[in-house]
Amino acid sequence: MIITAAISGADYGKFGKIGDMLLIAIVGMLAVQTYIVILAIDIKIRTRPRKVIAKTLVTLIAGTIWGVVLRSLNSGMMTVGVLIGAVIAASISRLLPWTRPDLLPREIETKHFHIYTDLEPDSARFYADFFEGFTVYFKKYYFDFHQNQRLTVYLFSTTLRYELHNRKSRGPSTPYGYYCGPEENLIVVNLASGLGTATHELVHHFVAKGFTRETCPQWVNEGFAMFFEKFIAYFDTQGKLMISLGYYSNWRFPQTKRLIKKIRFADLTNYRYDSPIRDFMLFLHRKGLLEKFINRMIERRGDPTGKVTLQTVCRKDIPTMVDEWKAWVRSQPIDGNVRLVKQAFVKTAKEWESWQRANRGKIHWDERLHIYVVGKPPANEVDS
Repeated sequence: MIITAAISGADYGKFGKIGDMLLIAIVGMLAVQTYIVILAIDIKIRTRPRKVIAKTLVTLIAGTIWGVVLRSLNSGMMTVGVLIGAVIAASISRLLPWTRPDLLPREIETKHFHIYTDLEPDSARFYADFFEGFTVYFKKYYFDFHQNQRLTVYLFSTTLRYELHNRKSRGPSTPYGYYCGPEENLIVVNLASGLGTATHELVHHFVAKGFTRETCPQWVNEGFAMFFEKFIAYFDTQGKLMISLGYYSNWRFPQTKRLIKKIRFADLTNYRYDSPIRDFMLFLHRKGLLEKFINRMIERRGDPTGKVTLQTVCRKDIPTMVDEWKAWVRSQPIDGNVRLVKQAFVKTAKEWESWQRANRGKIHWDERLHIYVVGKPPANEVDS
């Protein structure tokens, strides 16, 4: 806006038609810049008094620049230009796409969800089917739960739309997404941050609905949700969701490796670090104990941290279990398997066929782990 102000004070009348065209271009630049500045104010500034002050300054600056622009046409138009600029700036503030219907114009209802999104119809339906398929999978392999009303999902396709909503609604300061709890019955997801964000928040909802006897400890709740951040999924030719879980996180696991020497069990239960908790859940999964641990946690009584339940499930004392976990973390290399799932994804049947062809010879299905791993399959093993 400062550059526009500097060049708008020139006398363009002496340039004839070219001058008129330049003036129109400057007016257009000014309108766009005013919109961007006001948009940035609403995104970056959270408190209302600061927003009002910032927008007032922008309105005054825009009005002054408009006055300078019109003065180049007629010296008596300065006041009119100031008024026009102020009115335009104020109008922009009122017309910003803040309301949820403007940001999420499309809605879809399924058995378990009421989804609001800005995705195109086909994409919206695709992700709605994924959410339903994931819910069915979770209930089958982990635990069932009762849901007396559809979960509302705000599914944003871009970070900008997510931020616009989040700033206006004063949601948590996170670029990914969040679950508002069973009272509000709402999850908000920035799909641009990856599909793992959506499954993470969905699992928080499943836990809230499933843990009806005792509250789930934060470290278990977060670690269990983080476990579902990395997966490979596709729809088969009959439309059934096929999903494999138990992959490393390409960024969390390296963090765990760096921290593993100083981690104590109390650091997990006090939720001092998040990545090691995720990898502790992965460790339990690899040992075939995660499902059993979560179900025992649902039924437990008088064990607020879950320590007693964990010892019962693992049949080992906590120090022994932690030492075993640490040894496992140290033994795992940061290799292609850690980097295999950079972002969780779900593909159509046709996309899945193409993905398999592109990765043939590079990865194979591990029957023991029930995931894809890097490298050629052992002799006599057929890639799934």
